[in-house]
Amino acid sequence: MQKKYSNYFNKIIIILFLTVFSKLCYSQKEYQPNFTKQFETESGIYGEAIAFTEVTSGLNVVISQRSVIVEGIKRDGEYFSGDSLSDYGINFPFKCTNCFFNAEGQAGVYFNGSARYGRFSKAFIYNFSKETKKVNFNETVLSLYKKHSEKENRNFWLENGRVSTLTITDVKG
Repeated sequence: MQKKYSNYFNKIIIILFLTVFSKLCYSQKEYQPNFTKQFETESGIYGEAIAFTEVTSGLNVVISQRSVIVEGIKRDGEYFSGDSLSDYGINFPFKCTNCFFNAEGQAGVYFNGSARYGRFSKAFIYNFSKETKKVNFNETVLSLYKKHSEKENRNFWLENGRVSTLTITDVKG
Protein backbone atom coordinates (compact mmCIF):
# COMPACT_ATOMS: atom_id res chain seq x y z
CA MET A 1 0.00 0.00 0.00
CA GLN A 2 2.81 2.38 0.87
CA LYS A 3 4.56 1.67 -2.45
CA LYS A 4 1.37 2.59 -4.32
CA TYR A 5 1.30 6.04 -2.64
CA SER A 6 5.02 6.50 -3.21
CA ASN A 7 4.63 5.93 -6.97
CA TYR A 8 1.67 8.31 -7.04
CA PHE A 9 3.62 11.10 -5.31
CA ASN A 10 6.65 10.55 -7.53
CA LYS A 11 4.46 11.00 -10.59
CA ILE A 12 2.95 14.21 -9.17
CA ILE A 13 6.40 15.62 -8.38
CA ILE A 14 7.63 14.84 -11.90
CA ILE A 15 4.54 16.46 -13.46
CA LEU A 16 4.96 19.57 -11.29
CA PHE A 17 8.65 19.81 -12.15
CA LEU A 18 7.99 19.50 -15.88
CA THR A 19 5.20 22.10 -15.70
CA VAL A 20 7.39 24.64 -13.89
CA PHE A 21 10.36 23.92 -16.15
CA SER A 22 8.33 24.35 -19.35
CA LYS A 23 6.86 27.64 -18.06
CA LEU A 24 10.33 28.96 -17.28
CA CYS A 25 11.65 27.98 -20.71
CA TYR A 26 8.66 29.50 -22.46
CA SER A 27 8.80 32.79 -20.55
CA GLN A 28 12.53 33.19 -21.21
CA LYS A 29 12.10 32.58 -24.94
CA GLU A 30 9.19 35.03 -25.19
CA TYR A 31 11.04 37.87 -23.40
CA GLN A 32 11.35 40.80 -25.77
CA PRO A 33 11.72 44.20 -24.14
CA ASN A 34 9.90 47.45 -24.71
CA PHE A 35 11.98 50.55 -24.17
CA THR A 36 10.41 53.82 -23.03
CA LYS A 37 12.18 57.16 -23.29
CA GLN A 38 10.98 60.50 -21.98
CA PHE A 39 11.71 63.27 -24.45
CA GLU A 40 11.51 67.03 -24.84
CA THR A 41 12.03 68.62 -28.26
CA GLU A 42 13.72 71.94 -28.98
CA SER A 43 10.27 73.47 -29.48
CA GLY A 44 9.17 72.42 -25.98
CA ILE A 45 6.97 69.43 -26.83
CA TYR A 46 7.43 66.64 -24.30
CA GLY A 47 6.21 63.10 -23.78
CA GLU A 48 7.39 59.54 -24.17
CA ALA A 49 8.50 57.36 -27.07
CA ILE A 50 8.08 53.59 -26.85
CA ALA A 51 10.03 51.14 -29.01
CA PHE A 52 9.84 47.35 -29.20
CA THR A 53 12.82 45.14 -30.03
CA GLU A 54 13.18 41.54 -31.09
CA VAL A 55 16.05 39.37 -32.24
CA THR A 56 15.95 37.73 -35.66
CA SER A 57 18.20 35.34 -37.53
CA GLY A 58 21.65 36.37 -38.63
CA LEU A 59 22.53 38.25 -35.42
CA ASN A 60 20.02 41.00 -36.30
CA VAL A 61 17.61 43.02 -34.21
CA VAL A 62 14.35 44.54 -35.36
CA ILE A 63 13.31 47.84 -33.81
CA SER A 64 9.78 49.13 -34.18
CA GLN A 65 7.85 52.10 -32.89
CA ARG A 66 5.09 51.19 -30.44
CA SER A 67 3.94 54.72 -29.87
CA VAL A 68 4.90 58.32 -29.32
CA ILE A 69 2.72 60.03 -26.73
CA VAL A 70 2.74 63.84 -26.56
CA GLU A 71 2.03 64.77 -22.95
CA GLY A 72 2.27 68.56 -23.19
CA ILE A 73 4.12 71.68 -24.28
CA LYS A 74 6.53 73.85 -22.32
CA ARG A 75 6.65 77.53 -23.35
CA ASP A 76 8.51 80.29 -21.52
CA GLY A 77 8.87 78.10 -18.42
CA GLU A 78 5.14 77.30 -18.29
CA TYR A 79 3.81 73.79 -18.85
CA PHE A 80 0.60 73.17 -20.78
CA SER A 81 -0.94 69.72 -20.41
CA GLY A 82 -4.30 68.00 -19.93
CA ASP A 83 -7.04 70.27 -21.23
CA SER A 84 -5.19 73.57 -20.65
CA LEU A 85 -5.19 74.24 -24.42
CA SER A 86 -8.66 72.83 -25.15
CA ASP A 87 -9.84 76.28 -26.31
CA TYR A 88 -7.40 75.78 -29.21
CA GLY A 89 -8.59 72.23 -29.93
CA ILE A 90 -5.61 70.56 -28.23
CA ASN A 91 -6.04 68.03 -25.43
CA PHE A 92 -3.13 66.13 -23.88
CA PRO A 93 -1.99 63.41 -23.87
CA PHE A 94 -2.42 62.26 -27.43
CA LYS A 95 -0.80 59.69 -29.67
CA CYS A 96 1.37 61.25 -32.38
CA THR A 97 0.70 59.36 -35.59
CA ASN A 98 3.36 61.09 -37.69
CA CYS A 99 6.24 61.15 -35.20
CA PHE A 100 9.60 59.52 -35.71
CA PHE A 101 12.85 59.03 -33.82
CA ASN A 102 16.32 57.54 -34.06
CA ALA A 103 17.31 54.48 -32.04
CA GLU A 104 20.59 52.68 -31.47
CA GLY A 105 21.95 50.39 -28.83
CA GLN A 106 23.56 47.25 -27.55
CA ALA A 107 22.48 43.61 -27.65
CA GLY A 108 23.85 40.54 -25.95
CA VAL A 109 23.83 36.79 -26.24
CA TYR A 110 24.63 34.21 -23.55
CA PHE A 111 26.69 31.15 -24.42
CA ASN A 112 29.58 29.13 -22.99
CA GLY A 113 28.98 30.48 -19.48
CA SER A 114 28.94 34.22 -20.12
CA ALA A 115 27.19 37.04 -21.95
CA ARG A 116 28.80 38.72 -24.96
CA TYR A 117 27.71 42.15 -26.24
CA GLY A 118 27.76 44.02 -29.52
CA ARG A 119 26.39 47.32 -30.79
CA PHE A 120 23.99 48.18 -33.57
CA SER A 121 23.95 51.47 -35.42
CA LYS A 122 21.34 54.20 -35.56
CA ALA A 123 17.98 53.31 -37.11
CA PHE A 124 15.37 55.80 -38.27
CA ILE A 125 12.00 54.66 -36.87
CA TYR A 126 8.78 56.29 -38.05
CA ASN A 127 5.02 55.69 -38.01
CA PHE A 128 5.10 52.18 -36.58
CA SER A 129 7.76 51.09 -39.05
CA LYS A 130 10.29 48.33 -38.43
CA GLU A 131 13.99 48.62 -39.04
CA THR A 132 16.42 45.68 -39.04
CA LYS A 133 19.98 46.31 -37.86
CA LYS A 134 22.97 43.98 -37.71
CA VAL A 135 24.57 43.62 -34.28
CA ASN A 136 28.31 44.16 -34.57
CA PHE A 137 30.19 41.76 -32.33
CA ASN A 138 34.00 41.74 -32.37
CA GLU A 139 35.79 38.98 -34.27
CA THR A 140 36.74 37.05 -31.14
CA VAL A 141 33.10 36.85 -30.03
CA LEU A 142 31.95 35.86 -33.53
CA SER A 143 34.55 33.09 -33.68
CA LEU A 144 33.58 31.74 -30.25
CA TYR A 145 29.89 32.02 -31.09
CA LYS A 146 30.30 30.04 -34.30
CA LYS A 147 32.43 27.39 -32.58
CA HIS A 148 29.99 26.83 -29.69
CA SER A 149 26.88 27.02 -31.89
CA GLU A 150 28.24 24.30 -34.17
CA LYS A 151 29.58 22.21 -31.28
CA GLU A 152 26.23 22.23 -29.44
CA ASN A 153 24.08 22.44 -32.58
CA ARG A 154 22.17 25.41 -31.15
CA ASN A 155 21.27 28.94 -32.20
CA PHE A 156 22.09 30.82 -29.00
CA TRP A 157 21.08 34.14 -30.57
CA LEU A 158 17.50 33.06 -31.24
CA GLU A 159 17.33 31.21 -27.91
CA ASN A 160 18.47 33.99 -25.62
CA GLY A 161 19.76 37.02 -27.53
CA ARG A 162 18.24 40.31 -26.47
CA VAL A 163 18.62 44.05 -26.68
CA SER A 164 20.12 45.27 -23.41
CA THR A 165 20.27 49.00 -24.13
CA LEU A 166 18.28 51.16 -26.55
CA THR A 167 18.89 54.88 -26.86
CA ILE A 168 16.06 56.88 -28.41
CA THR A 169 16.96 60.34 -29.70
CA ASP A 170 15.74 63.08 -32.05
CA VAL A 171 12.00 62.61 -31.51
CA LYS A 172 10.20 64.72 -34.10
CA GLY A 173 6.88 64.87 -35.85
